[in-house]
Amino acid sequence: MESVKRHVGQLTGALLSEIESLRHRNGQPLTRLYGPRDGGARGGTVTFNVLDRLGRVIRYQQVEDAALASGVSIRGGCFCNPGAAERAFDFPAAATAACTERAREEGFSIDRFADCIGGGVAVGAVRASLGIASNGADIGRLLDVVTRVAGRG
Repeated sequence: MESVKRHVGQLTGALLSEIESLRHRNGQPLTRLYGPRDGGARGGTVTFNVLDRLGRVIRYQQVEDAALASGVSIRGGCFCNPGAAERAFDFPAAATAACTERAREEGFSIDRFADCIGGGVAVGAVRASLGIASNGADIGRLLDVVTRVAGRG
């Protein structure tokens, strides 16, 4: 188990370092990470959003679709705990209340909520989980997807 923990920890640290260092040609970050910034303070799951060159969040569905087409296994979606999502994504309180009320009337969908809350605010995130079978090539393929979706690759 110690070998597995060390292996996953090394890969997680490498992914965190690589994904945080990605930049658009204008210097803007390609990603927004959530959670601890080092592999020692987390498990093998890295949660993030991909950003366009203006810093706007690219919807997680687009990242998931590109990953699937490239044979890269990730998950995207909302957080199960609405309060955690509000905190992690810095939802503006007034807009959140208005969008929630609108969802009560019209029904809830991620796209509708994202449009209502406004551009640049994440409504979900991408999660990459590393494990015993993961390797450096897996990280490289994920980074290729991220740079392509962000419009840099």
